[in-house]
Amino acid sequence: MAGAVVKSTSNMSEGTRLIAGGRFDLALIEVVFPDMAGIDLAAAAANQDTSVLLLSDNSSSTEHARRLGYPCLEKPFEVDRVVVTSIAIVQRARMVVRDVATSAEKMDSAMRSLTAEVAEAHRVFDLIISRLGRKRD
Repeated sequence: MAGAVVKSTSNMSEGTRLIAGGRFDLALIEVVFPDMAGIDLAAAAANQDTSVLLLSDNSSSTEHARRLGYPCLEKPFEVDRVVVTSIAIVQRARMVVRDVATSAEKMDSAMRSLTAEVAEAHRVFDLIISRLGRKRD
């Protein structure tokens, strides 16, 4: 990917520190590491709003990752497949962020409208009470 900044590590402890200390569009993570399960690092990345693509060398790990909802490529694979899959994952994440932002804007608009309606209801209520000669508590 043009313009990409890549950081790498050979162990999960350092990977966990990298994920916790930075903002990443995508983490490519081996499912099996000597010091920690790749699934654990994937969960940490997801908790930091980082998209994940897991890489596996056996079908059992691949299926496990997919059951947990993570995209996973099984070795051997072509580099082009990693690139295409990575681009698709990042594009989907960006689309989700746009959708969430749009939904938040719609909710803000609805809340402003509802607040105005409640204020108008209070005004009408106060008017009715004043005409009845009583004060609202």
